[in-house]
Amino acid sequence: MNIQNTKYKIVLAVAYIAMLLPFLYAVFYSMPANDDFAWAIEWFSSNRLVEVVKRVDWNYNNFFGQSGVIALIIQVLFNPLYWFKDAGHSFGICMCIVFLGLYIGYIFSIKRIGIFLFGLEEKKASFFAFLTMLILFTTYYYADVYNWWSGMPGYSLLMLFMFIFCGTTAKYFKYGNKKDYIRLIVWGVITCTGMMNCVAAGLFYLACAFVLFKDNKDSLKKKSIPFVLFVISGVVTVVAPGNFKRTGIKEGNPDYIGGLKVTFIDVITRIIDTLVHKPWVLALLVLIVVLGINAKHSRKVKLVNIVLGALCVFISAFGAIYPYIVGERKVVGAELATRINFVEDYIIMVGFAIVAFSFGCYLRQISNEKIREKLKYAGCILAVACVVLSAAKGTIKQVVPVDIVAKRDTIKELFYIWDGIMDEIEHSDGGDVVIERHNVPWTQYVYVVGIDDGVKNDLKWAEDYYGVCNYCVAKWYDQKSVKVFIYND
Repeated sequence: MNIQNTKYKIVLAVAYIAMLLPFLYAVFYSMPANDDFAWAIEWFSSNRLVEVVKRVDWNYNNFFGQSGVIALIIQVLFNPLYWFKDAGHSFGICMCIVFLGLYIGYIFSIKRIGIFLFGLEEKKASFFAFLTMLILFTTYYYADVYNWWSGMPGYSLLMLFMFIFCGTTAKYFKYGNKKDYIRLIVWGVITCTGMMNCVAAGLFYLACAFVLFKDNKDSLKKKSIPFVLFVISGVVTVVAPGNFKRTGIKEGNPDYIGGLKVTFIDVITRIIDTLVHKPWVLALLVLIVVLGINAKHSRKVKLVNIVLGALCVFISAFGAIYPYIVGERKVVGAELATRINFVEDYIIMVGFAIVAFSFGCYLRQISNEKIREKLKYAGCILAVACVVLSAAKGTIKQVVPVDIVAKRDTIKELFYIWDGIMDEIEHSDGGDVVIERHNVPWTQYVYVVGIDDGVKNDLKWAEDYYGVCNYCVAKWYDQKSVKVFIYND
């Protein structure tokens, strides 16, 4: 048995590494983006701690956003551009280290959710985490939060915090350990400093406290205290004066009612597009259902809770992107920022992985052994059919690790083109720098430095405490101004 478990762990480890390596390749060629330069500059003080405090204060009151205070502190304090000055591949190496930590963190936090939410044994929880990770890391690539330092703390790190919070919450309500009660409060408060995570975290907590673990003997007061603290944490972010100043820059007035329609359509469209254009996602969800059917020691699941769970996933995704859609004046069919899609997708994918597993557990409960075997075979056949469909449509080439390998030369070429541009800026004489390049390739796996032709001038309202990329890059390299013209001949 121990030998089998060892072999199983080795196979999983090899699969995880195979999926990870292409991502590390793309992340290695990361370049600083606008806010990376902005948060590296000493706007207020040469003392980094003083800079952090004053930066948080200024942003909260003048230019806040989705990420929240905790993310901003990390973005400024640990900015690799500030500490290593973009020497060699220092930026990309730092990004790889953080990405690796996030990747491992996602694996273990999702595994903990399986263990404590469903009572799974180690092996099945590991496989549940693996199938979920396959969905997350084969479907889309999010350069905003993988290749952009400021995007990591603001989005992918806060997402990890939310997964840790979910696992800790389920663990507390399962076992009632006092330390876990404190931990879930801490993780929940931190998670809810990020505006996009508030609804998902709050709904998960309420589901555990009052539905999934309703036999827990805690008083209503004790159950309510964490939720109240989460709400306070979220409200502090939502009411920041900087949010209203930031959205006030946009043309037109926010349409709160129309935004409901736009958000609803976007979430539905995103789900449908993913299943239609990436059929292997459906195959993986079906395999998760089969895993649930095969989970002998899982907790009892009610059909009504599965329906409520699916509804909560939708509401969580809706709540995550609604403030952005309203603030950015988005209309039906408008493209969302990649970092917004990241949060929306991760909530949907992990949420429906949990729902799919719950449905499998329910099928096990209502069927006998003979029917269960038929259901498992039918599920496996359906999963294979989805993979065959993916191959027939040619969408297998869109599997992210596969596509990164195919685009590896373009990724590398783009890095060195922009590295040359940055070297030219750095070694200019302090005047007006104008750079031209022709026929520069593009790929979604590289988040290039956002310097353009200077049409977007420095932000007059920022009072020299923030600016667009041209302004920040010029300030960082002590140049009067910077413009980059890209021509496609």
